[in-house]
Amino acid sequence: MVTDNGDWYWDFLRQMVVKDVPIIWKAPSIGWYKINVDGAVITTIGVASAGGLVRDSNGNWICGFNRLIGICSPLQAELWGVLDVLRVAWQKGCVE
Repeated sequence: MVTDNGDWYWDFLRQMVVKDVPIIWKAPSIGWYKINVDGAVITTIGVASAGGLVRDSNGNWICGFNRLIGICSPLQAELWGVLDVLRVAWQKGCVE
């Protein structure tokens, strides 16, 4: 009798993991701001949230937000995030 202890599964997963991926943030031009936003959905129940931030040309954090959206699709979560971070940036005077 052969017993499967699951080692093959973990070996397979280890091969699929991407390692040493550099994360590069490129600053905007002087006087401009950069917006980063992300939306996420727990697909099993459809509950979504979004968050974002604004940085200046030196990489300094200007403002940010996070928000529980409720039930929506992943695309809708991303779009709510874009709308919300633009509102927050506008309120902080980031108009460039």
